[in-house]
Amino acid sequence: MPRVALSFSPAVGGNSSEAVRRSLKTEGAEVDNADYREVCSLSKEDAEEIFKDPDKLDKAFDEAIKKAETALKDADALVIPGNNAMVDPRLYGGEKSDSMVTDLPRSIAELALIHVAVQRGMPITGICGGHQLLDVYFGGTLADLTEKQMKQQGVGAYDTVVLDSSSSFVQDMYGKETSSSTTTLAKKLYGGHSQVIKELGGKGRVAGQDLLKEVAHSSGEDKTVEAVESQFGAPIAGTQFHPEVSAEGLPGLPWEESVKHRDQKEEVAARKFFKSVTKAADTFKEKKTCLNELLEIAQQKGSPDILKPSDIVRLRREAALANAKPLAPKAPDEEEKAKKTEPLAPEVTDEGVKPKKQAPSTSIRMTKLPPKVEKALWKAVIFLGKYKAMRRILQPFFKKIMTSVTLKGVKERIKEKSLKEGKGLSQLTQLEGGLVSPEKHTSISDRMRDRQQKGLQQ
Repeated sequence: MPRVALSFSPAVGGNSSEAVRRSLKTEGAEVDNADYREVCSLSKEDAEEIFKDPDKLDKAFDEAIKKAETALKDADALVIPGNNAMVDPRLYGGEKSDSMVTDLPRSIAELALIHVAVQRGMPITGICGGHQLLDVYFGGTLADLTEKQMKQQGVGAYDTVVLDSSSSFVQDMYGKETSSSTTTLAKKLYGGHSQVIKELGGKGRVAGQDLLKEVAHSSGEDKTVEAVESQFGAPIAGTQFHPEVSAEGLPGLPWEESVKHRDQKEEVAARKFFKSVTKAADTFKEKKTCLNELLEIAQQKGSPDILKPSDIVRLRREAALANAKPLAPKAPDEEEKAKKTEPLAPEVTDEGVKPKKQAPSTSIRMTKLPPKVEKALWKAVIFLGKYKAMRRILQPFFKKIMTSVTLKGVKERIKEKSLKEGKGLSQLTQLEGGLVSPEKHTSISDRMRDRQQKGLQQ
């Protein structure tokens, strides 16, 4: 069962968070709290002081990242739900008004959680405020809703959302509806927010290409961003709307009451959304298991030249045999049957002994690839991985490439990514491979990464 970390503090609570928790559990996930009050323990008064001194801001993020690493130690996915507070504009270079209600310690904690999840290649889902924080983390900006927009998108008066049919999570939610000739779907979905994305983050972050893609917008004149998803690497999805409640429901209602307002189509779509989150977490869990087995094999074999898929098969078989019960003795008729299936002895003729012909082997022999070929394969996998259909086809192929690289290459890759990202070991478990490494210090993610790099060099 995959473990999903939900940004939630029992001391604060939140009906929307509880609705997300119940939705994830319904789809088979085990949900753990990533307590944002523990990740960032600053009081709101102390948090206000950090913008007066850059060193205090860096220190606040450093401490939050360390605690976030502990909070996500066993997690396979991260979910940042919505909340009543607005994102502090000072986090993306704006100015905060006196009337704005914010929760700066929570924002710092959740940005640290996002940072650690990105470093580990972990699937991330942001809902409402979480969707906005994802944008801010990758260098985007937000805007307050105008009075006219509040009437269209405010609580209880939510406008229709236009969804891109080619989006992975939209296809997961609406299935056959996305296979029609239309490129968009118009759906009434629940929302209640005071801010929207103004400038989408993640521009040019992956080999010069944008990491995030807009996959939904409001049907109003302004066409505000309603959903985003990552085009490369581990799945990252953000929705301004609330998939955990119905279009006519309210987050303030208990989960059981809120879902009663759903019609059948809404119920199916909402469950599929959270099922896709659970599947992504399960995939990440399998990748972690695969990497741990590779490292275990490396220790057992004492730095082998080549790691083969057969090594993992053998290791799993030995573990299964160690835990298996002794087999009962075979019956006489079973022994006779077994003898008949044994290989025949070589045939003796006048010309001599003819060995029995062996059937051609169906196993794949993995050999060390030339560096240029290996590099080309990695590039092909990364390029094709942005297409959903190709990701499914490439998954077993990708594992074979992982297990056929030399251990020396693995160590070099780990060292290289560790210097660039601070936590590069886990980048081997996802297609993105640590390509999200902007050279310019333009966002919170850059600031966090640079701080970690300085710490490693010291």
